[in-house]
Order: sequence, then structure tokens, then C-alpha cells
Amino acid sequence: MRIAIVALNAESALFPNAGRRVGGMETFAWSLARGLAECPEDQISIVVRYSTPRLPHVMAAVQVDGFHEPMREVRQSVSSSLELDGFRKLPRVKRWDGSLAWKLPALAFAKLCMPRFAEENELRRTMERVRPDLVIALGVNPTSAMLVRITRDLAINMLLSIQSNADLARQFFVSDGFVDSYGVASHEARTCLLECPNIVCQTQTQWTMLQELGRLPQINKNIAERSVVIPNPIDLGRFWADGSPDSGQLATRTNRTGIVWIGRADRFHKRPLLALEIARACPQIPFTMIVNRGDAEVHALLVRKRPDNVTLVDYHPADQMPDLLRKSWLFLSTSSAEFEGFPNVLLEASASGTPIVSLEDFDGFLARSQAGLVADGNTATAANLIQSLADRPELWNELAGSAMAYVQLHHERKMVIRKFRDWILRC
Repeated sequence: MRIAIVALNAESALFPNAGRRVGGMETFAWSLARGLAECPEDQISIVVRYSTPRLPHVMAAVQVDGFHEPMREVRQSVSSSLELDGFRKLPRVKRWDGSLAWKLPALAFAKLCMPRFAEENELRRTMERVRPDLVIALGVNPTSAMLVRITRDLAINMLLSIQSNADLARQFFVSDGFVDSYGVASHEARTCLLECPNIVCQTQTQWTMLQELGRLPQINKNIAERSVVIPNPIDLGRFWADGSPDSGQLATRTNRTGIVWIGRADRFHKRPLLALEIARACPQIPFTMIVNRGDAEVHALLVRKRPDNVTLVDYHPADQMPDLLRKSWLFLSTSSAEFEGFPNVLLEASASGTPIVSLEDFDGFLARSQAGLVADGNTATAANLIQSLADRPELWNELAGSAMAYVQLHHERKMVIRKFRDWILRC
């Protein structure tokens, strides 16, 4: 079977030295592609958006294909600095960047002189070239909605992998004009969820949300009947110091220092400002926050309000993340379960034998795995839990051991990939 995974922002997961940040969706896509490629009967492709033109090539038995979008990074940089509200108003400066002096004229020149870029046309051409039997789309978003139309026109089967609880927001179906915090509109979400023939949920919570959507009078059909729950996979060997879970090296506090937080600057999803509150309440413990700039205003607040025990890092290479987690004493999560779905970084921390303190639980993962402690949304409680772990090394050891054992039993990549392949064969 020819399977194409469309993960347009996954270039940084494939090429860690490119100097770009890697999100959980991109990590998931590349792990899934490599896992499926281990079956010699299948031909696996991953379709990405290139920052510079590249020819199709093979990596880890996966055919890497895609297209180059000219000036994309320049446009993103300008939009992070300026807020445009039509042509009759002057742009509002969100943060000053001297490079705007050349970026704005470059964009104007590109608009006048270069052919107009259309993502849907590029995706269609790529699908016509690759000609897969099955396309796997990631998340409810405009790209997945485009793929529904393209695969329908080309008579290609399609599978939608839910990537967050926000993908299943009820407002998509009760409000025609609703646009979520990621810019996904109601009509795009409806196209993804109602017209895609196969759906894979990360968690039981997401599958239940699908059932509830089907009960809405606007839908009145069981969309959950064409879906399945398959947990996220993780390549455990990347996170074990010697490739073995039995070494005993990871589940110990020796040579581990500090707390790590990973995410983007925003107010609704990763919520790094809440991490600053927690760090401020634990002044004797060093915190490292790896922050994708995201919202420029939030990032500026982080820089201005950072206490002395917090180090802000803009970028950490994806291939060095296992080493960072193995050296960290604790992982802190301030993510919102409303938007997160299931964070891959929890699996990575658990596989590294790094206990977790989280403001919220995700599909009951921490309760089931005993991989960490939940603060019930309260930053003061989170700070107290961190202090209690500092004072109780025996509890730290229990959490670290439970975390490693749980992910090995329920999230080991080969086992999860088998479940994924079994579902694909039924599609």
C-alpha cells in the first residue's frame, strides 16, 4: 500500500539542524512515518513544506516529498511584527524589527512580480505526483479540509488523525461564523469531520467528544462509528541512555538538575506566564523554559517578568531533546487540556524517567500512569507539589519508575504502529 502522511510543517523534525522548532504534531508525523516504513509491504511518503527548494529523496526508508513556498518565512516574520487591518489603516507595530526595512519592500516586489502561491494547488499537484492509496491528514485545519476535497476528486482514501481537543470544538457545528484560536473556521472543521471517511483519536476523551458531536441536531449521525482510539507512539530507545529500560540510570536523581518547560508563547494553550508564577514561588530551583516566540506580546512579558531562577531559551534542537529531559529533575506542564489533546512531551518526559508536575491532566494519563502529580489548575498547588518532590526523593523515584514502565507498556512505537496499520487495513 502507498501511504502519504501530509505534515507540511514537519521539515524541522526531519532536519533538526535546520534551526527551527519542532512541535508535537510534527514529532508525531515523523515517528508515524518511520514506524509504518518498517513494513516492507508498504511505501510511505511524508509531504512537507520546504523552506528552500529540495528534490524528493529517501530518509529512514520514507520518501520525502513536498513543495517550496516562496517568501513564507518573510511573511510570517512581518506578521509577527505588524498587525494589518485592511489597506485604509496604518499597520500597528506589535514589536519593532529592523529587518522590516527590507522585508516589506521584498514582499511588495514578490506580490507584483512572482506567480501567486496557492497551497491547495501545490497539494493537488503533489498528490497527483505521489498517487498514494491512502492520505493521512493531521488535525482539523484548512490543510486537512483541502485534502478532503483533493482526495475526493482523485478518488484517494483518506484518514484524519485528531491532534487536539480543540479539533472537536462544539462551536464548529452550532455557530456558522465561529473561528477558533488557531484560525480554523466552522466550514473547514465541518469538512474535515463530516466528510473524511476515517478518523483516529489520540484519547478516549476525544472519541467521546466525537460521539457527543454526532448527537447534535445539526449532525444527527454517529460520526464516531468510523473512528478508533490509538494512543500516540514514542520511540523509547531515543530516551534511554543506553537503549535499555533496565539500566537503572534514568530513574535516579543523580546528575539531574532543574525543571524544564517546553512550549510556545501564548495565553490560552501552553500558557508560559503561569510557569513564571510557579517558578517565582520556587526561587531556589532553576527553571529552563524553551519558548517558541509565538505571541510577540507574551514573549516580551516573559522576558520582562522573568525571575532570576528562570532561563529563557528560544530554540533547542529536536535531536538533543532526549538528553535535555534525561538531565532534568522535573518536567512542568502548564498546558490547557481544552486545547492540548495529548501532549507528546509527556511521553518523552516519562520515557526519560523524568517525573511531571502539571496544572491539568490529559485523558487521565497522569492518574493512570502515576508518572507525575496534578495541581488541579492552581499555580500555588503546583509550586507546593514541586517543593514536596524536592523533599521526598522516595516519591520522585516512584514516579520516575512508574512513568517509564507505563509508556513502555502502552505507548511503545512498534506496538502502536501495529494498531495503526491494522486500522489502515480496515479503512
